[in-house]
Amino acid sequence: MFVSGIIINVIALIFPWFSIIIYSKLLIAVFWSKTIKQKPELSLFYCRFVIDVVFSFEVLSNFVMHLLSLTSFVEFFISNRNFPLFIVWPLYLIMSMRAFLVFIIAVDRTFATYFPMTFFKYRKHVPTFFIMSFVMSYFALDASVVFVFCGEGINIQPGCVGMRCLLGTCYEQYWLTYEKATFFLKKVSSHLSPPGWDNLIQPNRLILIDTLIIIVFDLFPLVIYSMFPNADMYIGPINGVCKTLGFGIESYLVSKSLWCRVPVNNLNANRGMVAVQSAKVDTNQQQFQKF
Repeated sequence: MFVSGIIINVIALIFPWFSIIIYSKLLIAVFWSKTIKQKPELSLFYCRFVIDVVFSFEVLSNFVMHLLSLTSFVEFFISNRNFPLFIVWPLYLIMSMRAFLVFIIAVDRTFATYFPMTFFKYRKHVPTFFIMSFVMSYFALDASVVFVFCGEGINIQPGCVGMRCLLGTCYEQYWLTYEKATFFLKKVSSHLSPPGWDNLIQPNRLILIDTLIIIVFDLFPLVIYSMFPNADMYIGPINGVCKTLGFGIESYLVSKSLWCRVPVNNLNANRGMVAVQSAKVDTNQQQFQKF
C-alpha cells in the first residue's frame, strides 16, 4: 500500500469511533436513561442504530488489520491466512444487511405517507421482530454465495487482508451488483417521499437523511471500485472509509433530529405554563378592578 493509502487509513480510524459514540448515546438515551421518548414508529430505526454500532466496530477492526498488515505483524496473517476472512466477510455481510434494512424502512415510510389509513390498520400486525428476522435471514443467502456459488473461486493467499483476494472476484461482482440494485431501489423510494423538509414527520426526516448519505457516500466507492479495482493500494479501503465518513455525518444529523425535540418540547411546555399563569393574573386583576 502506498503512503497515501496509509495516511487515509489512519485518519479514517476516527470515523467509526464517532459513529459508535453517537449511536450508543442515542440508544442509551432511548432505552436506558429515557431522556429521549421511545416511539413505536421508530422501532426499525433503533434496530438500524444497533447495526450501525456493530458495523462501525467491524470497520474499525478492518482498518486496524490493514495497518497491522503493513508491519511485522503481517507474519501472523501469513501463518493464519484464514483469520482475515472472519473480519472482512462479516463486514460486507453486515453492510449488505444494513442496505436491505434501509430499503425496507424506505418502503415502510412510503406506505405510511401515501396510504396512511391502510398502513396504520395493518402495520401493527407485522411486528418488528418478524421484519428483523427477515433481514437477518439474508445471512443464509450471503453464506451460500460465498461458500457454494463462489466457493471454488476462494483461494486465500498468505498475508492477504483485502476483499478481492479473500472472497474472490465472484463474490466481489455479486456484492457490487447487490449494492447497485439496493442503491437504485432506495433512490426510487426517496423520490416518492413528500417534498419540504419542514413538513416531514420525524421518521420521514430520518429516512431522507439516510437516503442523502447513501447517494453521496455509497455511490462514490461503487464508482471507484468499478473503474479502479486496485484503488485500495493508493487510497486504502475506500469503501469502508467513505461509508464510515457517511455514517459519522449521518449519526450527527440523526442525533440533532432526535435530541432537538426534547428541549423544544420542554420550552413550549414552560411557555404554556407561563401563558396560563399570566392569564390567571390578568383575570384576577380584572376581577379586582370590578370591585
